[in-house]
Amino acid sequence: LPFALRWIVKEWEEKEARRLLDILIKKKAVKAYAILVEASGKTVAQAEHTFIPTQTGVTVTTIG
Repeated sequence: LPFALRWIVKEWEEKEARRLLDILIKKKAVKAYAILVEASGKTVAQAEHTFIPTQTGVTVTTIG
């Protein structure tokens, strides 16, 4: 699943978080991707959820 450096900075200082992430990338435990930029120059934002459509609506299985 995708994640961002800013999420792990909550647990470690940024310098240490970057060092730890670099280790994970070198060990191929995670894969780094370039930040996506739209034609307008703005950063692409993405969010994902798994959901089940039902007769009465939608059940989101990735929330709480």
